[in-house]
Amino acid sequence: LGTHNLLEAMRTQGVRHLVYASSNRATGFHPVDAMLDDQATIRPDGLYGASKAAVEALTRLYADKFGMRVCNLRIGSFKAAPEVPRDAATWLSLGDMTRAFEAAMTAEQPFSVFYGVSANRHRFWSLEPGHAVGYTPLDDASDILGADVQPSPSAPQAGAEFSSQEFTLRSMR
Repeated sequence: LGTHNLLEAMRTQGVRHLVYASSNRATGFHPVDAMLDDQATIRPDGLYGASKAAVEALTRLYADKFGMRVCNLRIGSFKAAPEVPRDAATWLSLGDMTRAFEAAMTAEQPFSVFYGVSANRHRFWSLEPGHAVGYTPLDDASDILGADVQPSPSAPQAGAEFSSQEFTLRSMR
């Protein structure tokens, strides 16, 4: 409802461009061996991911119906340095976050979606949709974690522990 109110305020006041801070969690239930891009089916890994997916759909409606220019940026693991094996795929460095938001803010496409992820060699997400809007990441988690560190094979979905039934059930209590 809050995002709907924001979009309505933007529409009525003539604000034509939105960068939405979405999340990789909107597609976190995909298997780790799938390279996802902007055309990947929405498969949220929990309630948070489902809420991000719903807002992405709402922003698409406003882009299509009211001519707003919208960029949905699906943010990975945004932190100063990668810390855990999953970060080998999902890390988004501070510098690359700046580059991602700059690309999203200056994107000319009427509607775009891309993953905010660094140039990690073990990533789950394609860099091509980001390149299409001018995003070129420079950092790689492997430079910090080591080239052999990869996401755990015991977590078959990209969302790792967020994909578990227990995680979602805990958030419903």
